[in-house]
Amino acid sequence: HSLGGQAIQAAAATYPTYYRSMALVGSWTTAPAAVSPALKNVAVITGRWEEFSPLMWEVADSTDINGSPRMKKLFGTTGEVQPGKLHGSIADGTARILYRPTTNHPGNTADPASVGHAVEWMDRTLDGGHKATGQVWWAKELGTLLAFIGGVLFLFPFGALLLRRRVFAPVVRDVPEAKGARSGAPWYVTALVSAAIPAVTFFWFQQKGAEWIKPSALFPQELTNGVMVWALLNGLISLVLLAAWHLLGNRRAGVRLRDYGLAWEDGFHLSRVGRAALLAVAVTGGLYGLLAASDWLFHTDFRFYVLQLHLMDGAHLRIFLSYLLPFTAFFLVLSAGLHSQLRAAGSRRRTRGEMVAAAVVLPVGIAVLILVDYLPLLLTGTKLAVPTQPLLIIIGYQFVPLLAVAGLVSTYFFHRTGTVYTGAFVSAIVITWSMTAGTATHVPIGQWDGVAQLARVLVPLVAGVALIAVPLLRRRSTARHAASGTPGTPGTLSEAGTTV
Repeated sequence: HSLGGQAIQAAAATYPTYYRSMALVGSWTTAPAAVSPALKNVAVITGRWEEFSPLMWEVADSTDINGSPRMKKLFGTTGEVQPGKLHGSIADGTARILYRPTTNHPGNTADPASVGHAVEWMDRTLDGGHKATGQVWWAKELGTLLAFIGGVLFLFPFGALLLRRRVFAPVVRDVPEAKGARSGAPWYVTALVSAAIPAVTFFWFQQKGAEWIKPSALFPQELTNGVMVWALLNGLISLVLLAAWHLLGNRRAGVRLRDYGLAWEDGFHLSRVGRAALLAVAVTGGLYGLLAASDWLFHTDFRFYVLQLHLMDGAHLRIFLSYLLPFTAFFLVLSAGLHSQLRAAGSRRRTRGEMVAAAVVLPVGIAVLILVDYLPLLLTGTKLAVPTQPLLIIIGYQFVPLLAVAGLVSTYFFHRTGTVYTGAFVSAIVITWSMTAGTATHVPIGQWDGVAQLARVLVPLVAGVALIAVPLLRRRSTARHAASGTPGTPGTLSEAGTTV
């Protein structure tokens, strides 16, 4: 699929006697004139809504792919290629066939028709093939989707359980009073601006980011570099707007850092921020432990379509750590704005209502951008509204569910702790993990000695020990208090370590 088609063509050119047929799914033939005619028994499976038609087939519109010069050359014909019609001979290796399923570029791998065409072609050209009936792969996709959803849901009760531990008690404070935009029109205007800025800047910031920060040993993923710059610049815009909002109105009303969820009633404490970070690591470590168990027991991870959470090897752990700090900065600013400007003053909306509002406001701008960009392609079969950026709009898919998850997580932990830190840290870890573990790396990265073992074995082992130790410690503490005649529920500890 996609660039994988270039890999199999290179293999075919290097080992021409080692294969009998191939299927180019959402892919294209290489440029050298000597390659295409020499390829044996080729099926081209390209969607009706192919976003990369200019790059792959050198035509502006997807509707023109069948008659593109490159397609004609591959099929050895002067006329437009008809889908489903066999050209050449399978026996002598000159067979060619074109399929145009009703899907788009990334959809080829999750479309029953596309999968069926690939299986059918292998059945026709290879010995021992099978008919494309009774497809069951979708059940696996459904299962890993449910696992992804379950993994996200796990964060909430596990986080609540950890917050009952005395070590994390200093993190918790009363939830600040809502002092954001007034309910009604002012709130909707604020929400509209918050949703529009990431969408309006999506293409330009990412394109410039990839130009400004070239792949290197520190930041080796070109696409993640663009996303990182987009996030940081959006964070800077949000910070400027938040500062202006404070200086022009809130400061005179006596609003302080604690009202933004950035400090506690008795001031800012870096040690408590550190505990919030430790809490976030523990929460996401539990999620990693679940993933490791799934991989060990069922050889599956948490994924669906363009979403994925999978185990990291040593190299990807290094990459993850490189990008974590910039994305953490972004989510801190995002959370501060979300839980100040977008918490309607005087609103009676409860935690669930605020979670839903955040899960809608954060991704809705990107969702609208995707819809607007795809409308011409879906309605006319021609091209995207922004035809020069097909890859970036496909990358944008993942941010609709990921930003929704960030909104849920950030809001939940804000209401559990009264500050923005835990939710921002958890969001940063999960989103950075999802992006870096599944994105192409453009600079060779070696593994730290022993880090692969740490990532795949020790981290889930520690998370598992923690899961067992927490209830045991609680039981022991309760028993000790009962024996001393004090109430059974353990007290919380102040930062000095005394029971309060």
